[in-house]
Amino acid sequence: MLKSLARFLVLSLPLFAHAEPTGIEGVIGTDERYPITRANMRQPHLSMGQLVLTFAGGEALCSGTVIGKRHVLTAAHCLVDHGKIPSKIVFYPGSTTSIATTKNRYGKHEGVAVRVHPGYNEAQITENDMGMIYFAKDLPVPALPIAEAPSAYTLPFYELIVSGYPGDKETGTLWEAKGYMKTNPLVDNNSHYLDTYAGMSGASIRTGGAVIAVHSSGQSDASGKYIVNYANFLSATRIQMLKNWLKD
Repeated sequence: MLKSLARFLVLSLPLFAHAEPTGIEGVIGTDERYPITRANMRQPHLSMGQLVLTFAGGEALCSGTVIGKRHVLTAAHCLVDHGKIPSKIVFYPGSTTSIATTKNRYGKHEGVAVRVHPGYNEAQITENDMGMIYFAKDLPVPALPIAEAPSAYTLPFYELIVSGYPGDKETGTLWEAKGYMKTNPLVDNNSHYLDTYAGMSGASIRTGGAVIAVHSSGQSDASGKYIVNYANFLSATRIQMLKNWLKD
């Protein structure tokens, strides 16, 4: 059942590590992010968008990806704060310039309902950190395909790309990082090492043109230096859940 923005209540813990004001949030070592502009923009970038979410305590920023005509994929923790979803969600698809000073060529669109991973109510963990926003009308940008992530054994051979809207840059500007997985036996299969920042929660991770994961959070050491990031990689079960959500 869809949850309208006016009535949906769930239980929620505080946001993930990206909300912590320590270190360069999600940047691991040298900052390898680069801006997406009109000059280097490609069709997949049209499907990325800035999310501005209004909660009782103020506005929050996240990233989202269009995966259906009226559907935007993001992180669950972007949609739930202290048991409540936003009273208002605005999505700026294909934005590469400041939403404060520039009229977005693909407009701004208000969400009308959301879904959150059913396990998120009990456990706010990476594996459950996935949600979807619904819109009343078709969005004016193409939907990206979703695909099951390669196995943990083969994933290091695939170049991964994350695109989103980091909070240390001007709101509405799209930034990207790419690279390969690194072997680290101390972390689980949800880890990645692409540079991110607060505000990129909900950003899609892609390979071969398809979305295979949703960026969730990061982990820093005692000094505040970020050492690993986390994402919800799409399994066959999660793909089926998203396909069911897309039918609404």
